[in-house]
This record gives sequence, structure tokens and C-alpha cells, in this order.
Amino acid sequence: MAAYLGAFEFWCGMLAVLVQVLLTGRLIHRYGIFAALLLFPLAIVLGASLNIALGGVLWTITLIRAADPVFQTTINTAALNVLYLPLAAYIRERAKELFEGISAISIGLVGVVFLVMQRLPTWQTIPVVSRRS
Repeated sequence: MAAYLGAFEFWCGMLAVLVQVLLTGRLIHRYGIFAALLLFPLAIVLGASLNIALGGVLWTITLIRAADPVFQTTINTAALNVLYLPLAAYIRERAKELFEGISAISIGLVGVVFLVMQRLPTWQTIPVVSRRS
């Protein structure tokens, strides 16, 4: 289960960074905030529909759960926050895209640093569960 959850978090994080860098700005700029705000609920509806149609297969549940880090924390949050910025519309879009992109990239880089630190010979991990015989 830990391997599944670790792989899930890793791939959702990677996909979220790609969505943030490649899709969020373009989607908000080209189609507007309304279309950007629709993407997250539509992803949930698609996952739920597939879940009902296929009888609760694990990958359909994974799709529903993956919609949160991939779409909600990237596109949906950026679009909602743009509504509250007291700037001209064109400046608001650019500023929000920039700050959300920097945030996503910095979190990804911190994750890479932790992965590298884990491979250092001086880095020691402490087991959470001790084995008793």
C-alpha cells in the first residue's frame, strides 16, 4: 500500500507541475476563468461516472482522487485567486500565473532535494515501526 500511495503522490505531483507550467496560464488566458473553474468539477464527474459504470475499479478511484492535486491545486486555485486580485485584468492574469508557477516549481525542487538527500551516505532514516521478535 505504501508503494502504491508513494507512486500516486509522485505521479500526481509530476502531472500537477506540468499542468501548472504548461496548461494553467494558457487555459486562463485563452478561455477565461469560467472554463478554468469548470475543469476540476468535470474531472471529478468523469471519474465518478467511470467509477459507477465500471463498478468501483481501483484506477477509477485513483482518477477521482488525482483530480485534487492535478487540477484543484493548480488551475482551480489560480483561477479563484485571480478573481480577488485588485489589478487590471491583463496584469492580474500574468501575476497570478507567475506566482502559482513559481510555487509549483519550488515545491517540486524541494521534493527533488529530499530525494537526493535520502541517497547521501550521511543521511539516516529511522524506521517508524520497530520489529519485535
